[in-house]
Amino acid sequence: MERMVLFRLEWYLERYTKYPSCMAGFRRGRSSIDCVLDLSTFVQQEKSRKRISVALFLDVKGAYDNVAHDAILTSLAAMGIGGRMFQWIKDYITGRGFFVQTYEGTTAQHYTYCGVPQGGVLSPTLFNVALIGLVKVLPKSVCLSIYADDICLWSAAVTRPQVRARIQRAATLTTAYLQKQGLNISTVKCALMAFTRKPMTPYPVYINGQSVKYARTHRFLGIIIDRSLSWSPHCAYLKKRLLSIVHIMKFLCGKAWGTSVASMLQLYRALFLGLLRYSLPVLTNTCKSNTHSLESLQGQALRICLGLPRCASTYATIMLAKDHPVRTYIVVDCLRAHIRHASRVPDHHLALLPSGRPRATFSDVIAKHLNSIPSGYTPAARTACPLWCLDQPQVRLEIPGIKKKSSHSRVALKQATLLLLHELYLDRTQIYTDGSVSSSSSSSAAVIPAAEMTIKFKLSH
Repeated sequence: MERMVLFRLEWYLERYTKYPSCMAGFRRGRSSIDCVLDLSTFVQQEKSRKRISVALFLDVKGAYDNVAHDAILTSLAAMGIGGRMFQWIKDYITGRGFFVQTYEGTTAQHYTYCGVPQGGVLSPTLFNVALIGLVKVLPKSVCLSIYADDICLWSAAVTRPQVRARIQRAATLTTAYLQKQGLNISTVKCALMAFTRKPMTPYPVYINGQSVKYARTHRFLGIIIDRSLSWSPHCAYLKKRLLSIVHIMKFLCGKAWGTSVASMLQLYRALFLGLLRYSLPVLTNTCKSNTHSLESLQGQALRICLGLPRCASTYATIMLAKDHPVRTYIVVDCLRAHIRHASRVPDHHLALLPSGRPRATFSDVIAKHLNSIPSGYTPAARTACPLWCLDQPQVRLEIPGIKKKSSHSRVALKQATLLLLHELYLDRTQIYTDGSVSSSSSSSAAVIPAAEMTIKFKLSH
């Protein structure tokens, strides 16, 4: 039931563009790396214009546990959601109780008067609904990114007093808005970052009467951002994490024993590359030494997978494993991110990033490979008529004249099936599907004879 309500609520919010473009959490076609990419490209563009950029990273106390029910319901009503859906969501979040059962009996029932259910399917979307109005409160000179309860504000100006005034006003407005939603900001855990070498301590920003500390580095959505955008602290953190994965792989195989090469390469793609490639779209301007150290770790991991000696060349090992070096992955992931912005979501706010922020290093990568990127994308928009309003298709589970398959030959069964298709479905496009599940894999296939198309998928468990 919750999934059905979520499906319909998401369709309405996306179809009528109720979400602001800066909100990326739990939305299809968007990623947490978009928020970091938006901030880093903005700073690089403003730096080329000799302007000072400052970012404010906010920490919300117990966000999912403290958001007010009235704030969610008010936001839903303001967006035009009413009727049965509004009443169902109201009954879903209000009047909830819980108790603890022990060997000595059960405790008294306690009721919750705020927050969304932990682990609930609807909880992330309902929390997003409560924060939708934040973008309307802030001035246009301040940029915003929201990913669940991770909120970042940033702006730029010619002088330090100007940018401090903009951030201070945005912080005050954001604090007031969040308090109306039942949320409070932990000033101690918040951080300010000025992307300049000039001292900013004479220009403090206050939240709830307490000054926010300026930081040289800050971890935001899994990426460690430094004030010079060199990404050296993040690369150091990344190398530490990747090295721990390499040590785990050493225990799984050796030169003449252990897991098969195919299984080790699959583990390498899932663990090593999965962690590495997440942050690569923003590492376009990192120094060559950082790239080289990451490639050395990549070669070390692949040597373990292939059972090669330590003296084997890094690039020869990468080539033997039919993989790409880190520097190639940086370009590939930048292009993938740009294509996703332009093709997956209609009117993505980062789709025009290369032309809007040409001085950013991300834009440089896109510009160098612009001739290789397909053009004329048609993003998949939400259908004007929702799926649940379409006519229910008629499903036939029987063939006339056949009650038991075992009593007829295969030729007779095929003849009866083809006759039924010719009589009832001659003007339809025929699509044949099949699938299977085993203990180690799942596979599916679809065949469209009219289009001479065959689609196959296989996943390993």
